[in-house]
Amino acid sequence: MVIFYRVLQGIGVAGVIACLVLVLQATPLLGASWNRARLLYGLAGALPALALIAIGEIGCTVRRLRAVLARVEKRLGN
Repeated sequence: MVIFYRVLQGIGVAGVIACLVLVLQATPLLGASWNRARLLYGLAGALPALALIAIGEIGCTVRRLRAVLARVEKRLGN
């Protein structure tokens, strides 16, 4: 299951990078001039990408907490 969460995080990072490129293309740095629509699409797309990263981290944290809880229960049981 950890692989699933890490894949989610990888997809999220790729999405953030793609959105960052889109945002930079909306500026004079990589684009011809300021483009409000492209800037909006890039920033709006970054939100689900960041959510994927967060979901992946929450899943990994829950798994670690379950392992710690099992060790604590084992110590208390003996």
